[in-house]
Amino acid sequence: MNAWAFLRGALLLLSVLLSLAAGTAHAQSADPAPQLRAAASFTGQEPLTVGATATLQVDVLTSTWFTQPPELPSLNIPGAMVSGPTGDATLIRDNVGGVAYSGLRFSYQVSPTAAGALRVPPLTVRAQVGQASAPLSTSTQALIVQAATPPGMAASGHGLAASSVQVSQQIQFSAQPPAVGDHIRRTITVQAQGAQAMLIPPPDSAPVPGLKAYSSEPELSPLSDSRGGFLGGQRVDRIDYVVERAGAFALPEVEVRWWNVTTKREERAVLPAQPFDAHAGAAYQAPFSVQQDLRDLGRQVQVRIPGGWLALAAAAAAAGLAWWLGMPWCRRAGRWLRATIRSTRRRWQASEACAALAARRELARPSGRLDALYRWLRVSRHRTTVSGATADLPAELRAAGAGALRDCYGRAPDAARGLQTLRRALPAWRRGFRAAGRRADPYRLLPLNPRVPDHNPGDPS
Repeated sequence: MNAWAFLRGALLLLSVLLSLAAGTAHAQSADPAPQLRAAASFTGQEPLTVGATATLQVDVLTSTWFTQPPELPSLNIPGAMVSGPTGDATLIRDNVGGVAYSGLRFSYQVSPTAAGALRVPPLTVRAQVGQASAPLSTSTQALIVQAATPPGMAASGHGLAASSVQVSQQIQFSAQPPAVGDHIRRTITVQAQGAQAMLIPPPDSAPVPGLKAYSSEPELSPLSDSRGGFLGGQRVDRIDYVVERAGAFALPEVEVRWWNVTTKREERAVLPAQPFDAHAGAAYQAPFSVQQDLRDLGRQVQVRIPGGWLALAAAAAAAGLAWWLGMPWCRRAGRWLRATIRSTRRRWQASEACAALAARRELARPSGRLDALYRWLRVSRHRTTVSGATADLPAELRAAGAGALRDCYGRAPDAARGLQTLRRALPAWRRGFRAAGRRADPYRLLPLNPRVPDHNPGDPS
């Protein structure tokens, strides 16, 4: 009986060992294909607030590394204003089913304009990853989120929703004290944290009798951090007032009402009124008495002017006349010189040499980025990828670009080594690009009137 139990145990142990050996061999023989994953999600809590800005994050992950930046589509959401994604992305890592993933996180800024359901369609993401023979494609899941208008915000009738709002103003007088015909410029700046600049309403300024108001086009600009991340928006309005009559005036008070998404209540930002007095224009007074001069001439008063003073006056008159006649030419020469300087600066900034200099400087920094490198590739080769720009270069130059990208985005990234490799390869790439440009001239055409050599009529040829 004991022998039979021992035999059964030995057979069971042998079968377990054979199963483990078969599983290990199968795992070693299987070569997992590169994977690409994408997921979309909103940051913060639901429902979204109408007029406020929410962030839609899109995570693009791969089990290997990116040889080219992922391609994200533009996003259109009915009932919302969408911007992004920007060129700045965040490096992320994850572990799914025991497989290590690394990738990038992109951000869209979504600002609901009406209450209701916002439907985010699936986003198709394409990327070229290492160990893949062709670009991979994947899609995010569709999202449905609710956007609501808070009761207090709906009752107030104002659509600006932000986490904080700062309002400031500047008053500039063309003359001090102002008189009839002078103008006063009022500059009002509104900065809203967490709101798009286009959603900031214009300041409500009442008309002032006796002052003619002229409004300029507002200046809208985003507020961002040092890395290009979204913080909010800024609106700058300029109003010029022209004084039409003398009297006491006051630039009206300006009130900005907004909904605080943090405290869930309405708040007000007020710019106080600016009083001032305008005077009538002073009458002109001659620097000397004309009537007294006429009386002196009637008395035959003899005035003797030395000859040296006459020569000095003639020289001053000639100099004044030359200045008056030459001022238009001087102005034209100054405008031409300024236009030439601006044009030269623009040509330099758009040149390949300027882009290459910026790329070398950026790659030399310890925490450098690849934005300047890709701009140089667009300017010099009209390509957006390293592999596309270096396709017609020798193999060692192409290998340098591929190795640097693996160092930057591979499984074990070493950004410093990748940047150093790209910086060393940059001069050789420039020489190769110039040589390729001289070899390929696709736009060379034959002359319109080719010159035919003269022939002697007696020559049989």
